[in-house]
Amino acid sequence: MDRFTNSRSLFTTILKLYKHSLEKSDIEKIWSVIRRLDPIVLESALQMYLSTSESEWFSWDSLKNAIKKSMRTKYPSGYEQFGVVSKQLIRCGLNGRQSIDLITDKVIDQIGGWAYLFNSTNLGMDRANFIKAYDQLVEDKITEEMMSLWVM
Repeated sequence: MDRFTNSRSLFTTILKLYKHSLEKSDIEKIWSVIRRLDPIVLESALQMYLSTSESEWFSWDSLKNAIKKSMRTKYPSGYEQFGVVSKQLIRCGLNGRQSIDLITDKVIDQIGGWAYLFNSTNLGMDRANFIKAYDQLVEDKITEEMMSLWVM
């Protein structure tokens, strides 16, 4: 099933369930958001929304929360990503720096760079700083993506 067919199918499901509580402007807004979402995020978000919705009335806030939670699954946790960085340090050493991804690279630069991590004398604190910074940048990225969805 292609992206358009999947989006249309899930959109139809929402219309059938909430037709009585949606206005025309809501329907247009829902389609505008749904058609721009990654298919995996879309399916996950709608399953989450439909399984947790306790009302027969459509809720934008609940849908936004479900989309945000589903977007978060696209990124590893800060803890998992620090494991990737640690393996890279062990495998490549100080001179073997390679780009992992934009968020991870930015966090490494923020906490002092590859050389700093390689020569660290307090890896526990550096890990905590990395995780905090990484998770914050991921949240910022998701917020940015969410804002772009609601721009018509």
